[in-house]
Amino acid sequence: MHILVIEDDPTLSNMLQLYLDKAGYRVTVARDGASGLAAALSMPVDLIMLDLMLPQLDGWAICARVRERSAVPILLLTALDQEAQKVQGLDLGADDYVTKPFNMAELLARVRAMLRRNWGPAPAAGETTLIFDGLRLDPVSRIVELNGSRVDLTPKEFDLLYLLASEPGKVFSRDELLQRVWQYPVGTDPRTLHTHILRLRRKLEVEGRTFLQTVWGVGFKFEATAS
Repeated sequence: MHILVIEDDPTLSNMLQLYLDKAGYRVTVARDGASGLAAALSMPVDLIMLDLMLPQLDGWAICARVRERSAVPILLLTALDQEAQKVQGLDLGADDYVTKPFNMAELLARVRAMLRRNWGPAPAAGETTLIFDGLRLDPVSRIVELNGSRVDLTPKEFDLLYLLASEPGKVFSRDELLQRVWQYPVGTDPRTLHTHILRLRRKLEVEGRTFLQTVWGVGFKFEATAS
């Protein structure tokens, strides 16, 4: 697996390269936004680790540009006081974030989970194409179509939508969704989940209708009529 690290702090980028290399990953490091974007758009990578505050071009611009071309998983590296910026990054298509300073073992576990979930084995035999009210989800090609038009989703958006749609009407708790889609422990901050739900609602909204319903105090469910 090839990981692109876009981080301008030489101490941190060197440490990330060392640990990722020891873990068996191929690593490319870019230390400014312009070269990081060029690398992201010119070479095949399996995951991008992206700092937000970068010289020449910031992480939000990179995230938006990458999402125009690719669904590669993006893990944001953010400072502790960048709460609003984290949400902005997630809104632009990032899959997750970690807050500096972070534990390297925890970071590697997060990376393994993202790679396993996004580029793991083919769907199990029980995972079949789902069709509801003009919405079609194909787990093999990971293509989503709404009323005949393709809907571009990130890997995590697809996983979340497919899980909810696999059991229409079932209410999934926030903890269950975070565990099954992100492999996060119970009690994890649900902000990442909420941002992905909002993005899916925007992408799937048809004439004011959404497939994803909030069950207040519990979690979320998928509502539609199967075809």
